[in-house]
Amino acid sequence: MDDNRFPASLRLQKNRQFRAVYDAGKVVRSQYFVLVFLRAEQLKVGVVVSKKVGNAVVRNRLKRLMREAFRRNRKYIQGQYHIIMAARPPAAELKGPEAMSALEHLLQRAKFIPACD
Repeated sequence: MDDNRFPASLRLQKNRQFRAVYDAGKVVRSQYFVLVFLRAEQLKVGVVVSKKVGNAVVRNRLKRLMREAFRRNRKYIQGQYHIIMAARPPAAELKGPEAMSALEHLLQRAKFIPACD
């Protein structure tokens, strides 16, 4: 599989998949992002950015950054999970590298990726 793509097989797409994760998943929060995850039969991720976060340009930029953070780190994720990555309104102020760092720190706190020293 090409690591530069984000195929449908890696995406949460159905409302019932999102609802199951929100209803029974574990939550890890930071100032900028929220991660909700649930053990599942296959590794998939959903990206959520509310209109409260900003206009379409801001929301799309954050979605691209969140998908890229997952792409860069999915090789470290042990096990199968459904993961929802959601942006909070303060995330709109982050520059690209700051957002990536905040997302990677959140993935570390959820114990999906190893901590960097």
